[in-house]
Amino acid sequence: CSQRWKDILNERLVAPVISQIEDCIGSAKGVKRDNPLGRYNAGVKLMKDTKPLIAKLKKVCSEADIRYQNVMDKLANEILQCGIDYYNKSDDADKGEKAMPLQKYALQIAVGPMAKSRCKDNVDILQKNIDSLPPKEIRASVDAITNELKNNSLRYASISNAVTLLNNCKPYLAKMKAVVGVADVSYLKMSTVVV
Repeated sequence: CSQRWKDILNERLVAPVISQIEDCIGSAKGVKRDNPLGRYNAGVKLMKDTKPLIAKLKKVCSEADIRYQNVMDKLANEILQCGIDYYNKSDDADKGEKAMPLQKYALQIAVGPMAKSRCKDNVDILQKNIDSLPPKEIRASVDAITNELKNNSLRYASISNAVTLLNNCKPYLAKMKAVVGVADVSYLKMSTVVV
């Protein structure tokens, strides 16, 4: 086979797969960014739907091929963005843990240095945020105490309000102590306290 025919055959095999991947990316981009659950689901679907296409593309195209690099970076950036949009807009307590697989997969498939760097930075930031969270077992108590602190900051500063705050927080502190052995309040945003 001459090089000319190899190029023609290669183009006929590569172009349709790249087109399919770009169609999947377009579908994910069509989900509004202010819809966190929709963006999360779009990212998961994009990841799932393109895995077989990536495998097919690797069989007919070299990873050094600029077309491969471009489409993989577009794919990585869209999956990453789905995870970012979900994390930034969601109220889910476990949003960091749910977004992380999307972020790590985007880092895994990114090819170009800019895409890889962006993915790596986001994975590192998300991991830092996850590491700073209280243990899952006490998150509800931490959230309840944080809400009590916020509500108290809106009240007039008095001993009576301080006692009310302490009484309202006692059950949550007791639960935290029962679960982790100590009532660790380091997870609370104490700057909101006004007594």
